[in-house]
Amino acid sequence: MMSHYKVKQIIQFRYEKIFKNKTHSRQIDNFILLIEILSIIVGFCLRSYWFSTGFITVAWIVLCIYGVKLKSNANTALDIDNTRALRGISAIEIMLGHIGISTGNIMQFPNRKAGILFVGIFFMISGYGLAYGFDRKEDYLSSFFIKRLPVIIIPVAIVIFIETLYYKTLSIIFVIEGSARWYITELLVLYLVFYCAYRIYGSKGWIAVMIISAILILIAFSLRLSNPWYGSTMCFPLGMIYYNYQKRSIALNIVKRLVITSSLLFLAALSIIGFFVYEDSFFGNVICRTTASVFFCAALLLLLEVVQIGNTFSLVLAAISYEIYLVHSLIINILSRFEAVKMVSFNFTILVVIVSILSAILLHYILIHHKLHSRGADVRKSV
Repeated sequence: MMSHYKVKQIIQFRYEKIFKNKTHSRQIDNFILLIEILSIIVGFCLRSYWFSTGFITVAWIVLCIYGVKLKSNANTALDIDNTRALRGISAIEIMLGHIGISTGNIMQFPNRKAGILFVGIFFMISGYGLAYGFDRKEDYLSSFFIKRLPVIIIPVAIVIFIETLYYKTLSIIFVIEGSARWYITELLVLYLVFYCAYRIYGSKGWIAVMIISAILILIAFSLRLSNPWYGSTMCFPLGMIYYNYQKRSIALNIVKRLVITSSLLFLAALSIIGFFVYEDSFFGNVICRTTASVFFCAALLLLLEVVQIGNTFSLVLAAISYEIYLVHSLIINILSRFEAVKMVSFNFTILVVIVSILSAILLHYILIHHKLHSRGADVRKSV
């Protein structure tokens, strides 16, 4: 394996050749330092079965933090760039979590359990986007379903058709929750709740959305649906609440922001411990999972008001985040049938990630070709 010193020399030579201007020297040094650290980690990880898969988690963390910078002034947490970056980062994390369930690798355990938090991010972004659309766009509700449903349902229908051919089965349960489609089903239900609440109560509709969301959680638990159905639901009204009251949080001084953010993260950590300790109980599955996702997302909002995230890779992934979510479960199941691949979890994980991204790009291209994306570009920002 090439040493990290050799990698550094190659990168430095190539970058100095490209960037002759000295103003780029700091950027070059930072990039070289990142490559150097990653090469050391790779060298260590590839010598260990367990840690080799852990390197993938490290790479995901780098995806999260690379390019982070402080904002000059506090403003909305969910601006376009932050929202796009969150979608790309969350899509990869959820995929890694499902891969971890398939491999059982202990190094992917954090990804497996963090999925509820990152699904919560998707719900929060959707809730925020709907409240924003209602407030800023004239007659938003009049064409709500016409514009939104095709963008969500057509990609799902394509994936279900492919899965039906592969699995040779089709049922209502399979359509509703197969391949992690519970999220799509729940999102559509929440869209209906949003439409009715805001049609009746106007800008105060978020109150009705919050109450009905809580009732839906209780119904889901009483029907003994699996915990993903209700673990992050309340993040949907959280996004709406944030849109209506974000000016108050933006105005917080640095001390109050640090205290509140730290407190929320501490409470989220306690809630996460709670759903491990009280697993399979109402308190663990409903209360602790809900509070964990809500506290985590609320802390994230306070942080993103003063921090800008995103890099080229996360922003590119954002464009296909919905497609990644739709296709990755099928890719995991297909590749799991090849025992030689699945035996080495590092190879399996890398292969699933690559094939899922390529498949998502293909699906994205098909939708663009049929002009679905161009008709619903604004809609997809909040999916």
